[in-house]
Amino acid sequence: MSQQLNPHWNPEKSELSIPNPWDSVVYVNLINDHTPFEEDIRTIIPNLSEFTNWAAFFHGYRNRGIINFHPLGEGFTFPPKYLQGRELANLPCRLLEDIESYNQETHFFISFSNVDERELRVYKWPFQEAPQVLKKSGLIFPGPYTQADDQIEVYESSDPLFCESRAAFEIGDYNKSLAILNQVIKKNPYYSRAFSARGQIYLAFQDYRFALANYFDALEINPLNWRALYNCGRLFWQVQQDSLAIDYMHEAIEINKEFVECIQRLAAMYHVIGQIDDSIRVLNEGLEANRGSDLLEGALSVCLEEKKSETYDQDDLMEAEWQTRYHTRPAQ
Repeated sequence: MSQQLNPHWNPEKSELSIPNPWDSVVYVNLINDHTPFEEDIRTIIPNLSEFTNWAAFFHGYRNRGIINFHPLGEGFTFPPKYLQGRELANLPCRLLEDIESYNQETHFFISFSNVDERELRVYKWPFQEAPQVLKKSGLIFPGPYTQADDQIEVYESSDPLFCESRAAFEIGDYNKSLAILNQVIKKNPYYSRAFSARGQIYLAFQDYRFALANYFDALEINPLNWRALYNCGRLFWQVQQDSLAIDYMHEAIEINKEFVECIQRLAAMYHVIGQIDDSIRVLNEGLEANRGSDLLEGALSVCLEEKKSETYDQDDLMEAEWQTRYHTRPAQ
């Protein structure tokens, strides 16, 4: 019996297209190589908190590769690209071998390239400590709109356009919600809640990179935006950066102790990773500020019952079970 070939089969379809080679590639392993470019260091050091957050995100979301920025004036393009596959095809063998073998818990790779992508400068950068919650000083608000005004908007939106966008989001009309949000941001680029909300739409579109970029924009404007911190925590949890996700949740609750959904979500995270005592502690602390909360009391009763009956088994815990019992959604 003869073997019939698929008429649509084409071996060239699985062929990787290699781009033109870089004119110049500089690789600096900070452990044993020469001094890096001073202008790159002046960019990296003040933004190290952000770069380590991006490293944690990409490691969880896309695994090995190189974070890449284009320098732009005194800053850099945003959000970063993540170089993998064909973008790495013309890099030196030693660099490719290092990318394959480095310990992602101790180092990450960051690079800068010129606009026409002919020159690439790559640094193997050590984590001085585990990635921490993004720290920003906040923007200086011009004109009549102040950071105090923005903080009020984070708690209770009064902007008519934003309210219209949120209504569209609530019924699942994400395209309409996004179009309106873009108008909100154009009207007031210092309205941090709009950036966090836009991140939620990008998350629905499965664009995690631009979702995180919008959360970071929200925190760049207003570091006290607890909605943005909460959404960062949810996203880092989705890419399995559990410790960093939990830190973001704690930071959000520290700012707003009445953020019941975040308290429940943090307790659920501890529950999933097998730290039921921490779940109970978080829920008890949450109930001190939110007495009578059905959501927190229900979650606490589940934890106490499991601990009391000794039926608790972290290997059998699934986050989906918690989401079914106590559904939480992104904070628009």
